[in-house]
Amino acid sequence: MKKVYLMAICLFISITCIQAQKVTGSLNFLKEVEKLHFQFEHKQPMTEKEDEEKEYVQNVFLKDFNAETVGKGLSLEGGYFPDAEYIATVKTLWLEPGYIAGPFTKPAEVTVEIVITKSGSSKELSRILVKQAKGSLSDVTHTYATEARRIASSYGEAGEKLGKKVAKALKK
Repeated sequence: MKKVYLMAICLFISITCIQAQKVTGSLNFLKEVEKLHFQFEHKQPMTEKEDEEKEYVQNVFLKDFNAETVGKGLSLEGGYFPDAEYIATVKTLWLEPGYIAGPFTKPAEVTVEIVITKSGSSKELSRILVKQAKGSLSDVTHTYATEARRIASSYGEAGEKLGKKVAKALKK
């Protein structure tokens, strides 16, 4: 009985992880690309300090994305490159800002969709969905104490997941 229960838990976790990222279209065109321009779309500010939020969210997302691509020996770097051939638009679909409440602390979670297009074109080349990227609990309680920094931690996780997905596609 314990084995059946354990197998059911493992299956549930596996299915949840598989659904965490969904790629529509191919990422193979990125094999010859060195610079990928990122832009971020937010429907509304997530915190009262919008400038601080943008700085943390975007810098942490890009830092963690690049740690998985450039940091692993690939030539693709993500950042602010307006003259780049390809554009990755990061759209926030869902956000849970989390909270700090002693033992009941909850990290932020975010679901983002990344749409990659060729510069000057609206034709979608690839769409990647990263569901419920959760910020690190240790980041919440130590480093990312403000609401903007707590949210940035979850965006960092989303950037890391995207970077891993892109790195896997480029290594094929």
